[in-house]
Amino acid sequence: MERRTWQTTILLYAHYDVQPVGREELWTTPPFEPSERNGRLYGRGTSDDKGGVVMYSAAITSYLASIKRLPVNVKVLIEGEEEVGSTNLNKLLDQHRALLSADVVVIATARISTAASRRSPRRSGAS
Repeated sequence: MERRTWQTTILLYAHYDVQPVGREELWTTPPFEPSERNGRLYGRGTSDDKGGVVMYSAAITSYLASIKRLPVNVKVLIEGEEEVGSTNLNKLLDQHRALLSADVVVIATARISTAASRRSPRRSGAS
C-alpha cells in the first residue's frame, strides 16, 4: 500500500463530563451509581456526551479496518470540563497551539445555540 502525506487536518472535539450534581439530598439514588428501576438500568450521564467519543472512535476504527488509513490527518481532543465552563481549555489550547492546529474542527455535542437561532423561531412545514 502506498504511503501518503495528507495535508488536510481535522480536530475532533468531544466531552465526557456531566452536569454537576447539585444538592445530593434531592437525589433518590446516588448520582454516580447506576440503578435499576422496573427492569431498566439508569445511569446519570451515561450518554451526555459520550456519544461523540464513541462516534469518533467507531469512525476511525472503521476506516482503519477497511482501508487501513484515514483519508485526512486526525487529531482528537476529549475534554472533561465542558459542563463546568471549560475552565482550563483556553490554557490547554494556548500551550499546545501547534499540536492542536487543524484546518477544520468538528464538534460532537448537542445543538449549539447562536444569537441568530435564538432570534429566529424554528419553522415547520412548507413556507
